[in-house]
Amino acid sequence: MALYTWSAVIGAFADQGIKVTSKNRGAGIVQGNRKGINLFADVRTQADGKVRIDFKSCGTTDRGPDLIQRISQAYERRMGR
Repeated sequence: MALYTWSAVIGAFADQGIKVTSKNRGAGIVQGNRKGINLFADVRTQADGKVRIDFKSCGTTDRGPDLIQRISQAYERRMGR
């Protein structure tokens, strides 16, 4: 995966105040936490060369779905879309 994509994912976490707790570029995994919500980004290069990003959350608050949307939007902005 391109370094720019990886940086955009980590930057999107930072934009939303998420503390990155673990990252493994080779495995395409970023983990973070914000106010009791655990967040995950799964970064995969598909067979056609396109990169797919899946953001997921789990935690004790109901702000997860909105937070995932904001992370996704921050990622898209960082990618210039």
